[in-house]
Amino acid sequence: RNMQAALQAVRSHGAHAQGTLSYTTSPAHTLQTWLDLTEQLLETGVDSIAIKDMSGILTPMAAFELVSEIKKRYDVKLHLHCHATT
Repeated sequence: RNMQAALQAVRSHGAHAQGTLSYTTSPAHTLQTWLDLTEQLLETGVDSIAIKDMSGILTPMAAFELVSEIKKRYDVKLHLHCHATT
């Protein structure tokens, strides 16, 4: 709901509106949590979704599962931005 004004402004200028998932881990952040957030972003009308791993904790397997499940369920362009902390 808070994003609607920003999305409308972006669209009024013919620009690309990208929603973002800021990846983290916790007992509350399950695969289903990320899928639910993806659906909520898509319902707002975003053009694409970025998965941002700002702390470098997204493992290859978790990335595979998350991207695979999003692509299986939704026709959306995805961008993945990762950092390495090794």
